[in-house]
Amino acid sequence: MVDVARHVSRTAATARYVARDALIQAHLRPYRAAQWTASDWHNAHSRSTSSSTSRSTSLDRPEEQPRYSVLVGYLEAVGRAARILDLGCGSGLLRAKIAHIPFLSYTGIDGSAVAIQQARRRLGGDNRTCFRVGDVRSDHAAPADVVVCSEVLYYIEDPGRFLAQVEDQLARGGHLLTSMSRHPGDAVLWHLVDEAFRRIDATDVRTVNHPVAPRGWRVMLHVRR
Repeated sequence: MVDVARHVSRTAATARYVARDALIQAHLRPYRAAQWTASDWHNAHSRSTSSSTSRSTSLDRPEEQPRYSVLVGYLEAVGRAARILDLGCGSGLLRAKIAHIPFLSYTGIDGSAVAIQQARRRLGGDNRTCFRVGDVRSDHAAPADVVVCSEVLYYIEDPGRFLAQVEDQLARGGHLLTSMSRHPGDAVLWHLVDEAFRRIDATDVRTVNHPVAPRGWRVMLHVRR
């Protein structure tokens, strides 16, 4: 009976997802950014244990590793001798996974002071790396060769304006590496990215029964025109 109930629940959730996604893509329903306040992020990063319902505290779970592997693979291809800017770096998980890449510099920016403290503790001293608290929508970082936006775009109220800012921060021929969980309306965001930058590659990743991203993620690599 439990398996039947789960199947029914998942089928209903799938139907709602498909219906909502179709309405957004048909422009019959507006796409809305996820609503997280500064307090929400502070509380999420302050939790000492992982929670299956918290986006930020679940990022170091084993189920997330396939997505990180794709991100790292792309950075291995474009991050050598590069200035990397990670917008929404969280607690430094991605930076910890690319220590083997001979990048020139890495700057991680996040709105949560707690996350930045965790990132600094995670990495210790590193003369190639800088973590700082800032608003990813307006923080004017130095020009970068690679900008990473991992699980960030669906929190941005004006993604078009945000992508224009990213373009300004990227050096000519620089790369944008983006990851987003699949969710209703995500095609709208990917279309905006494709309009602003030239797509090089895309990879879909999915782990079975992921508690936060049951439909997996799409990871894309773009280049500034």
